[in-house]
Amino acid sequence: MPTSDPRVPEWLRPFNGDVLIAWDEAGAYAAGVGRKAHNHLAQEIAVGTDPATLLEVMKSGNVRERMVALSEFQEKILGVDALAATADTPDGQAARKKMEALFGEGKSGFSKADLDRLLDRTETYRENTKPEKLDAKGVFNPMGDEHQAYWDAKRQDMDTKLPAFTAEAMKDQMGIDTGGKSTKIGEGNILARAGISIDEAQAMGLNLSPAEIAQAKAAQQNPKAGIAEGELPWVMGSKANMVDPDAPFIQGAKDNAMPLKAGISGTTARGMGLFDVMGVNQTNPELARLALMAQLQPIEAHSYHEIASAANGYMTGEAGSQFRYDVTNPYSNMGLPEKLLREIAERNNLSLDDLNRTPNR
Repeated sequence: MPTSDPRVPEWLRPFNGDVLIAWDEAGAYAAGVGRKAHNHLAQEIAVGTDPATLLEVMKSGNVRERMVALSEFQEKILGVDALAATADTPDGQAARKKMEALFGEGKSGFSKADLDRLLDRTETYRENTKPEKLDAKGVFNPMGDEHQAYWDAKRQDMDTKLPAFTAEAMKDQMGIDTGGKSTKIGEGNILARAGISIDEAQAMGLNLSPAEIAQAKAAQQNPKAGIAEGELPWVMGSKANMVDPDAPFIQGAKDNAMPLKAGISGTTARGMGLFDVMGVNQTNPELARLALMAQLQPIEAHSYHEIASAANGYMTGEAGSQFRYDVTNPYSNMGLPEKLLREIAERNNLSLDDLNRTPNR
């Protein structure tokens, strides 16, 4: 429906395309998704990045939606503000006072201790990064010797994005009309779609929310987006990225029979950085890792091995050492009850004991 409809909530009105809304049985607003139309092919589906919108998603969304909202907040708001507040300028001092007031009020869900951790992290990042390389995402990158294994893997340049294809190639080889436009690369290429239907996702127990279903239906309305009727617009990491089989991280996963999607997960590493700021890693780093698994695995973005490897530097000390990931016994320290893991394995005709065997299992 158009954003001018009086029933459309305020947070959906900034979108320049029609919005899709799910109503509850009483006819009241239940969930919605906005569509930002760039041109006939580029249609951005989003829930917005203003604080009120993100807070609404955090209150009512499922774990995938909440993690996406946290990621948006992390990159588009918190990281940007932290960089501004640590700049050695009058504007930086003003930005710091603004953040101190916000965190001090207790309305943001963050504490003064969280702010101190954030600003300390940002100042360390500034000290070790060239000015032209500073960005909001980098604020949450892993820092410290305990993350050396992550950086060793990340620097292997282990994956290449799915290349762009011309409009002619798409039409002749795939039967997809892109309106004369070449595809984008990687995750932006329509060939990187996971190809999972709404019904299949529900049967897998993913428990799609009304907003996720609305997002899928909105994407399907664009006939040139390459999304079939009933299909989710999710991207599969193994399609969007082509891994180098000779990279040590990839070879190590293959030697230990661990599944791969797109290489070690930078999203996980930065997500754990945000949870570090929030104090979660000081008490329950395994829960932070499970939240990232719940976000990235169902949408086929990264494998368990890629997620657990990226988070391992945070599994230290009294709270985390018992949950360190060991590729030779991969599912023993996940943070989930063994009984539940055995039930999951049995449902998939597998044995947890076999999965936890040493290499060449």
